[in-house]
Amino acid sequence: MPPYPDKKTRPTPSQAGSAIIYVFVGVILFGILGLTFSRSMQQSSGDISEKTAKVGASEIIAYARSIDRAVNKMILNGTSETDIGFSNSVTTLNAGGGAHYLGNANCAVAECEIFDPAGGKVKPRLISSNYVIDNDTLSPAYPMAGAIIPTVIQVDALGSTDADLAISFFGLKMPVCRAINASFNLDNPNNQPPVEDNIPTADYYDGDLTLTTTIVGDTVADFSGKMDFCYKISGSSPEVYVYSHVLIAR
Repeated sequence: MPPYPDKKTRPTPSQAGSAIIYVFVGVILFGILGLTFSRSMQQSSGDISEKTAKVGASEIIAYARSIDRAVNKMILNGTSETDIGFSNSVTTLNAGGGAHYLGNANCAVAECEIFDPAGGKVKPRLISSNYVIDNDTLSPAYPMAGAIIPTVIQVDALGSTDADLAISFFGLKMPVCRAINASFNLDNPNNQPPVEDNIPTADYYDGDLTLTTTIVGDTVADFSGKMDFCYKISGSSPEVYVYSHVLIAR
């Protein structure tokens, strides 16, 4: 029978236990490193988690509805739909920090302004940076990331063929846009929001609801007849996503 190995070369129970602990700690550290790297990649790519996107979608939809309630209350109190103002110095700027939306000249008093304490009493506030793209990537002349602008659009099969008044949120992150559509049971083909044309500044609301060049839902069937929808602006680079909520369907 061969002699036993030298006792000095045989690991003791305590040494074996320590080795297992080192391996276990190594696995934990590796997992933490992987999670940190994953989060870093998400931040650098502008992506956010599905949970965060859903929270952002809920907040933005709720804000759009608060504007909707203020508009309807103002109309019930006798303000004409052509006299409603949306001017403010917070949410209507361009990416360069200058004025982008010039307002409605028909609204000459505070009582017809949605974002004035004497009018609609809606507090103008920026959308969280968690939910919008990097403003520095946009052309200075473009609406800032998170801009909230009243627009005149025609939604296919919604009421008559007259133009509708909407409130549009520019520069959302794609996951937030996708979550908004999911909230209204709208399809995101291949997990991507649909594509529609840009809303030109000529179709920003200035009190005139008679004409518009922006038609929504004529090429995206799922948007036809809907009051809420989010889409990517065709040809935008970086990709710009817009959520529109119809305030007055005509």
